[in-house]
Amino acid sequence: MDLTDRAVGCLLGGALGDSFGYPVEFMSLDVIKSRNGGSILFDPIPVRGMYRFSDDTQMTVLTAIGLVEGDGDRMESIWSLYRRWAEFQSGDDDFSSDDHWVFGYDSMRGWRHPGRTCMSAIMSNPFPCAIDSPFNDSKGCGGVMRISPVPIWCYANGAGSADSARLAARIAASTHGHPLGYMTAGFLSSMIFHILDGKDLDASLSSARKDCSECFEGSYLGEMLDLIDEAVRLSGSDLPDEAAMAKLGEGWVAEETLAMAVFSCLRHPDDIHAALACAVNITGDSDSVGAVAGNILGAFLGAESVRSAFDCDVLEDSDMIGKVAGMLVAGYRRRRRGHEAVFPLRIPTPSESRSSGCCKAFPQNWHMEKGFRPESRPHIGHFMAVRDAEGI
Repeated sequence: MDLTDRAVGCLLGGALGDSFGYPVEFMSLDVIKSRNGGSILFDPIPVRGMYRFSDDTQMTVLTAIGLVEGDGDRMESIWSLYRRWAEFQSGDDDFSSDDHWVFGYDSMRGWRHPGRTCMSAIMSNPFPCAIDSPFNDSKGCGGVMRISPVPIWCYANGAGSADSARLAARIAASTHGHPLGYMTAGFLSSMIFHILDGKDLDASLSSARKDCSECFEGSYLGEMLDLIDEAVRLSGSDLPDEAAMAKLGEGWVAEETLAMAVFSCLRHPDDIHAALACAVNITGDSDSVGAVAGNILGAFLGAESVRSAFDCDVLEDSDMIGKVAGMLVAGYRRRRRGHEAVFPLRIPTPSESRSSGCCKAFPQNWHMEKGFRPESRPHIGHFMAVRDAEGI
């Protein structure tokens, strides 16, 4: 399996996991079952004939493009895209010819229930915050759920797995300042990097642990690794998926999202459909757990396995997602032909982040001024109501 197949599988798998869980996010497992005839949800719910992804996939795509198109410090190009995305999410629908091509896709500028932490950090700071000067103390999963392009880009450009962990942590820390908000991103990035290098899931987990022990320190590192160890232990137990996932949490915070995704992949290593069903049928953050599980197992099994398990033609703008994956891999193709990487590689240290003015307090009621509606998360049954109303 070549790098392109793994890269496309990683991003497609993440988008499918996201769209699988998006309709049932915020539902309890009991409600999910009651609305599905007493059973868990086995397939994504199409809305107007398509599997719609959330802000998780939007931000993943923007992270990928920022890595590919930036010069030097990639954080500046990533942040610029995040800022424009946040304007669309807060009510500015005026797409113009000056906008980046990716915002020409309705799916990339449409309002997809963005996380409040990401929105507040992005809208409040003209430059990204750094690990050593955080904007907040959040450990929500909004940092880890968007980080899968980092290991692909690092691998394609000849960087190491520890570089991948550090860069992922830095990107996550721009919006999520708690150590668990960015260490988890580092772990996920390292794990996927080792999968791209041909290792199996167990070996990739072990290697990611080593990388994170090299890159990070402190009690929070131990807390994250202990929860991942618990996920590994539970994956080999006799507990049913639902009971084991409940022991790991609800997925709202990053360490739970990561551990629950790891469990889903280890419990169903050869079946991405079953793994994503396991990931999203929870009482909690179904779309983010589904997205991270899809990133991991999509990279491990490859694009053809993802396409065999799901009808990717029903996933909105799947062609664009595949295009972006190919862009991430372009540097690898050039290196194999004996040329230098397309994109000059530089992994800045956390202290080099351009963070001037990042820790100022954001204006009170800024979200009302911008039209952002933090209380307007999807209500229970929203997607199913749309499906029922349209006879889907």
